[in-house]
Amino acid sequence: MRLSFALSQGLDPGKKLIVLRPPAGYDFGGIKPVIIHRNVVAARYWQEQGLRVSQEPMPADAVLVCVSRAKAHTQALIEQASRFSTGLVIVDGDKRDGVDSLYHSLAKRGEIAGNVTKARGRLFWFRDMDVSDWASAPQTVDGLSTVPGLFSAQRIDPGSAMLASALPSDLAGHVADFGAGWGYLTREILRRGAARVTAIEAELDGVEAISSNLSDPRLQVVWEDATIARGPFDTVVTNPPFHRGRADSPELGQAFIRSAARSLKPRGALWVVANRHLPYEKILSSAFHDVNTVQSTGSYKVFHAVSPRKI
Repeated sequence: MRLSFALSQGLDPGKKLIVLRPPAGYDFGGIKPVIIHRNVVAARYWQEQGLRVSQEPMPADAVLVCVSRAKAHTQALIEQASRFSTGLVIVDGDKRDGVDSLYHSLAKRGEIAGNVTKARGRLFWFRDMDVSDWASAPQTVDGLSTVPGLFSAQRIDPGSAMLASALPSDLAGHVADFGAGWGYLTREILRRGAARVTAIEAELDGVEAISSNLSDPRLQVVWEDATIARGPFDTVVTNPPFHRGRADSPELGQAFIRSAARSLKPRGALWVVANRHLPYEKILSSAFHDVNTVQSTGSYKVFHAVSPRKI
């Protein structure tokens, strides 16, 4: 909406526009840009819309950055855009995601060439501004490298830590980590003696982080959507996502559970952690013959489910 309005008011992105990480349904105002997306689900979505999709940016007349909820991640995208754009860098986002803060920070560095505020958000553009200090800075968490934009990139997620503490010391056979992030739970699974481990992660940044963090001949790292059934596995371990944008989306975690049930062997087991308010009990009972809550606190709950049903 904001881009369409800006285009109608004279914004000229040139002949080639690339867009970094647009959300599903984003309105490009009649332009057919090249999409840069490192999330496999989003990349497939935009390919299905008939657009060219790449995981790596390329030189373009203008680069549009869609603001993410993680400030450091958005700053890194803006720095990347400034290197690949031969003209404008365009930034678009919701005020709740901090677009105004970005606008004011950049306005202190140089000239903002144009600005549109509309639909509880802001779109603005500039050129030739030094944002080199915003480049993505890998960091180390518990000995593992991670980057801005990945889930819990600055610390071990408490739910993941609780799930790791609940895992048995002797995980046998082929174990999968659904939504592996930057590899914390994958490492814990390897430490528990699994014969084979498959880490499945939708974000290519996460796939690259795991591959860098963990060198083990038992490990395979897969860039894929964990809700697509695969296997068969002896065990699935997961701390599934439950947000789409800002909104709670428990159906996403439920899709992980269904996928695990389809991916497990007949006597296979699922270990899953959830925020306490998430309604996973019903789907677990419908997908597995035997379900137990093995740990529970005021914030999280860990389930152990065995013997998947045919669903």
